Amino acid sequence: MNLIKFFYPVKEITWTEAETIITENPHENILIDVRQPEEYNVSRVEGAMLIPIFQLFRRSDELSCEKIILLYCRSGSRSRLAARILKYKGFDRVFNISGGILAYEQYQ
Repeated sequence: MNLIKFFYPVKEITWTEAETIITENPHENILIDVRQPEEYNVSRVEGAMLIPIFQLFRRSDELSCEKIILLYCRSGSRSRLAARILKYKGFDRVFNISGGILAYEQYQ
């Protein structure tokens, strides 16, 4: 793998844009929460898969490169890093949801 891929910019989207992707492509996307299990157990977005960021590199084989990958965390920082990890691993359709679950709670 080319290490330079790790530094490619990550596409940032809002929860409104994420909801559109989820609604319009119900079988073509995966919503991933990269927070810790304790955080996930307190609050999460319905339908989100938990893959803590520290597990993402080795668990990326559980994901399909064909799917749209939507990532969130608490505020958007860890999920931005997670998006870079997946881009490095060869995933092209990766989006970081800006503001994380904090923005989601305001969006609702």
